[in-house]
Parts: sequence; structure tokens; C-alpha cells
Amino acid sequence: MKQADLIARMHAQGHTIVETIKAVRKEFSLSLGEAKIQVSNHPAWADIVRAAEPLHDALERAAACDEFRGLHLAEMEIRRIPWSTLRQAGGTAEQVPHA
Repeated sequence: MKQADLIARMHAQGHTIVETIKAVRKEFSLSLGEAKIQVSNHPAWADIVRAAEPLHDALERAAACDEFRGLHLAEMEIRRIPWSTLRQAGGTAEQVPHA
């Protein structure tokens, strides 16, 4: 099965984008980054990827703040960065994409 076929099938079956990335990574022995690129560039996920862009941008801006400089996203999540911080960086809770 081709990568594109697996991605389209998982989307059609209602799997999340994260589940799809994991499956593509495992099935085709890709790195996490490579699998993410393959899935996020597939037309089936275009709406979800586009909806997530404002949130990603806000997270990048928040990560650039002195308070969070040098932290990885996982560390920011562990510290439970409040939405108020993300809002100050231009993001909103409503921008979290729902699959």
C-alpha cells in the first residue's frame, strides 16, 4: 500500500491526524518529522492543517517569549502554559482543531 493510500484510508475511517502520523511512521519506517510532513501535505488533511495554523503560529510566538525561551513544546505542555499567555501571543482556545 502506498503512503497516500494509507493516509486517505485512515482519514476516511475517522482516525485522527495523530493516529495517522503514527501509522504512517510505523508502516513506512519514517521519522516523526517525515511522517508528519507526509500526512500534513496530503489533501485529505488540508482543512485540519489549515485550521491549526493560527494555533501553531501562536505557540511559536509564545515560545519566543523570554519566559519560555529554550523550552521544547513538551516542556511548555508540562508546565501547563495558560491560554492567557497564548492569547497574548495572538492565539485562542477556539483555534484548536477538532478532527
